[in-house]
Amino acid sequence: MVESDRGVVLRRIPHGETSLLITFLGSHSGRLNCLARGVRRGGRGGRAALAGLHTLSFGYQRRDALALATLREVEVVRSRSFVTAFRPGGHLAAMLLCEAGYRHALPGGEQEGLFLWLEEGLDHLDRGEEPLWVLGLAWGRLARLLGFGWALHLCHDCGGEEDLQHFSLHRGKAYCRACAARPENRAVAVGERLLRTMRHLPSAGVSSGLSGEEKELFYRLGTAYLAFHGEHTLRWDREFRQVMGIPPPSVMSRRGPDGLSANRVWHEERVR
Repeated sequence: MVESDRGVVLRRIPHGETSLLITFLGSHSGRLNCLARGVRRGGRGGRAALAGLHTLSFGYQRRDALALATLREVEVVRSRSFVTAFRPGGHLAAMLLCEAGYRHALPGGEQEGLFLWLEEGLDHLDRGEEPLWVLGLAWGRLARLLGFGWALHLCHDCGGEEDLQHFSLHRGKAYCRACAARPENRAVAVGERLLRTMRHLPSAGVSSGLSGEEKELFYRLGTAYLAFHGEHTLRWDREFRQVMGIPPPSVMSRRGPDGLSANRVWHEERVR
């Protein structure tokens, strides 16, 4: 029996002389490996459809739940042809989203939340929105999806709502200027505007009002926050940073966009 699903291609690996081993993130099937027979010589399976970052409708067949599936049919239901055509780093940002999707997708289970997260990020990149802005929002939403989203409405120490301009990576909490001065909080100065963006995580299509420096910090904070929760650096991160002119992730100064700084530094990622 042929089963069907909607999904995005996460990985393509040559198999034999004419076939591809395709990994999908399916809305209902989760991470699914399919063998696309003959696709590299233009046979059935839709080589053009499988080559892009499109949302696909696909059918597959397998003997049992543990067997490798065989791709039977595929068609594009949402085309994304402009991810590489607009801003520098757009295609690498898409690769980062797909890599994160591959890492967190589970085989053989409902993954609609993660699938919609990936679709949203790719859609915004396809519309030409700024990669740093899209990825900053994506990492914040991914943290929520994984169950450790940050809480930024009140100061974690005093409970106040005023002068919230600092963020603690290891706690995922906001701090007012006075409480952030305590060394044990290890809070980073991010400014009210960026903290407000992190609190609400608006649609990427909404004008952020953030400066270029704040968008870069947003991306780096999201990457570092995931690292503090056990997420290893994504393989495409280094190349993306080189293209975007972002410092390597070994160390990051606590200086924020509002000009506040401290002498210490904090690690942006875990030691591999």
